Amino acid sequence: MLRMKRPLPKAKKWEIICSDNVLLSWNECIVSQNSASSSPVTTRLSVGACKGPHQWRWLQHFPGLLSLDIANCGDLTCSPYIIQLLSSLKELCLEDEDMEELPIWLGELPSLKYLNIHGSNGVKELNENMKQLTKLESLELYFCKSISAVPHWLGELTSLKKLWIHNNEGLRSLPASIQQLTSLQEIVLIHCYALEQVVAETEEGKMKLADNQQRESALPTSLKSLYLYECVSIKSFPEGIHKLTNLQDLTIRRCPGLKEWCELEETKTFLARIGKKLIEF
Repeated sequence: MLRMKRPLPKAKKWEIICSDNVLLSWNECIVSQNSASSSPVTTRLSVGACKGPHQWRWLQHFPGLLSLDIANCGDLTCSPYIIQLLSSLKELCLEDEDMEELPIWLGELPSLKYLNIHGSNGVKELNENMKQLTKLESLELYFCKSISAVPHWLGELTSLKKLWIHNNEGLRSLPASIQQLTSLQEIVLIHCYALEQVVAETEEGKMKLADNQQRESALPTSLKSLYLYECVSIKSFPEGIHKLTNLQDLTIRRCPGLKEWCELEETKTFLARIGKKLIEF
């Protein structure tokens, strides 16, 4: 076993793979008093396949960390030291095929702007305390096949600009609260095979439609880019989509249920206004 008693060498980026013994020994290393001002300061850290009993105390050696990737490192829900040491973190990527729930401390990262949850098919839902991530600008869910619903509190992530959902088998729609995201510019939905609607229909919207009342767009008018690929169950877009006057880029590929919608006269008028579009059935 390698044990290090002296301060760790500095580097802008660290990549640590299959190193449980090393990380355990780092708990005993000296933390330099001037580590925050020494150069270069570590800002990016990638940790993979480290499932030992280190409890992440060694993160104290990386003050001011801005980006962190954690892949296949076991249960993160019982690691109390993480949240104490990540107050400046802006980017986080979590990947673990055996993870069954997201760590509760996710909602306690005050500076987080980018969150990528990847390959976590055992995770069934997003933690409600994640609605506290009011600085979050990008949320990406890749291969999280068991998340069947995006919660209504998504509308409270008021800084969100980008939403990507990739390879999801259960999601039927995005919540109606997405209309509250006045900074949202990009939605990407890929291989969402159960998706029936981009946005869930509300009772108020159904009543307006029944009374032939003019409806607002169910999507935020700030939206600039919308990308759908192999969402085979979807058959139409929400009423009022033609009011998305800021939409500049629309891609619809391998979504055969939308062919009839695209042939409507109102839709053709709407599509004619969009500068960049790709439609392939």
